Formats: sequence, structure tokens, C-alpha cells
Amino acid sequence: MLVVGGGPGGMEAARIAALKGHKVTLCEASAELGGMLNVARRAPHSAGFGDIAIWLEAEIYRLGVDVRLNTYVEPEDIMAEAADHVIVATGSLPRMDARQHSFPSHAVPGTDQAHVVSAIDVLRQPRDWGQTAVVLDTVGDYEGLAAVEALLAKGMAVRLVTPSAAIGDKNERTWPAYERFIQMGGFEEVTRHHLVEIQKGDVLVRPHLGAPQLTRVIPADVVVLVTPNQPLRALFEALAGTQKNLTLIGDARQPRDMLHAIWEGHAAARGIG
Repeated sequence: MLVVGGGPGGMEAARIAALKGHKVTLCEASAELGGMLNVARRAPHSAGFGDIAIWLEAEIYRLGVDVRLNTYVEPEDIMAEAADHVIVATGSLPRMDARQHSFPSHAVPGTDQAHVVSAIDVLRQPRDWGQTAVVLDTVGDYEGLAAVEALLAKGMAVRLVTPSAAIGDKNERTWPAYERFIQMGGFEEVTRHHLVEIQKGDVLVRPHLGAPQLTRVIPADVVVLVTPNQPLRALFEALAGTQKNLTLIGDARQPRDMLHAIWEGHAAARGIG
């Protein structure tokens, strides 16, 4: 059995398959296992996110899984491996196009500028981002909250723009995070708004039902886009029809959260005869 992708879903699939007695190979393109958990654990007050990845990694090594790091897998590599089952867990990446579900037909101008980054960039590549920041968050989970707090910790003025009626509406830790934001200073929530345009040094935002004259200009040395990710399923699509037992799991199937990825990895491996 071959698992492509060493995030939590891929590791759980490898663990269960190994427990069932299968000979398992896991290929991961990066230098470490854990996937996006390696980014999530860098967020303020979130180091515990990585605990499950540490345990899964220890388990798959204990169970004898053949782990191949720094291994980018092409379709021909999988064919050469001749595995009887292939589980694709290649994850997802930020879209970086600022598409908003509240205005799906609106293409936001300016997303290709150098000061437009993702929450992953903020957490993985800490640097001087300037004095002002705008975080567009259409997801409402930990990514937006983490980006805001990381920027506030640098002494920046941060505005969080969201189409929702409240910030972080999908995260159970939003209230304590919000209290910290207020105590840190420099924070403003801009709810029920959408991003209209990104300019050099500022952004234009507007209330959902607001006329153009209600457009607001907000200064932004950096703009952080937190929107639904783009699934990385090119490998799966290239293999479709050529591999009898092929399963797509986790964010590569549909970007969601860690629990969905682990559950799908578990179910996929458990379903192997």
C-alpha cells in the first residue's frame, strides 16, 4: 500500500493499514511529517496542535512504515511502485485570489502584489510587515485569529475584515482570543464587509448592502488573505482510471479541518480488505 502525503490524514491511513498487517510506504514531499499542523502549531497559544502529529509519526515508525521524506511523487512513480492500494493525501494550498462567498462573481483587483500574503506566510516567515495590516477572513477559524494575533504581537494596527456578523465564528477559542486582541491594542473588527480592491498601501472595503459611497479606505502595509484553500488533487486526477484501488482523502478531497482528514484516513485504510 502507498500513501502520498504525510499530513495527519496520510499518517493515520498509514498507521491503520500497518496495524492491519499491510506493507505500507508513505511518501512526503517536504522534509518533515505533519503537513499544515507544522504551521498551525506556530500560531500563538497553539503549540498543542502538533501533539497528534508527533504521536502519529512515532506510531508509524514504530509499526515499520517505510517513510520517504523529500519525495515528490509523479504518476509514473506510483505506477512503478505497483502498490495494490494508493491513498492520495496531498493536502491544499491558499488560493490567494481573495474570492469571497458573499460576492462570488467579484474578482478583487490587486491580489498579485507583493504585500498580499497568506496566513501561512505570516506564521511561517515572521518578518517586519510594516505598521498596518488588514486580514480578510472568510473562513472564521483559527487561521484568521492566529494571523491577527501574530501581527498584533509585532505592535501593528490590525483590522480583521469578515463577511460574518462576528469574528472567528467557527472557532471555540474566539472569545479568549478577542479579549487578548483588545488588551494588546491596535485591533479593530470590520464585520459584514467585503473586500473591494487592494491598492498599494491600503484596501477598499464596503458593507454587504452598502452603496459605493460607503466604501471605506483602510491603510494596509500588508494584506493577509484567509479564504478557503485550493485542493491539491492533480496527482489523483492523473491517476484516475489507471489505478484500481485509488482513494482521495483530507484537504485534497475538500479543504476542511484536521478531524475530517484523520477520519477519512482512518476510514480509507480500514476499508482495505
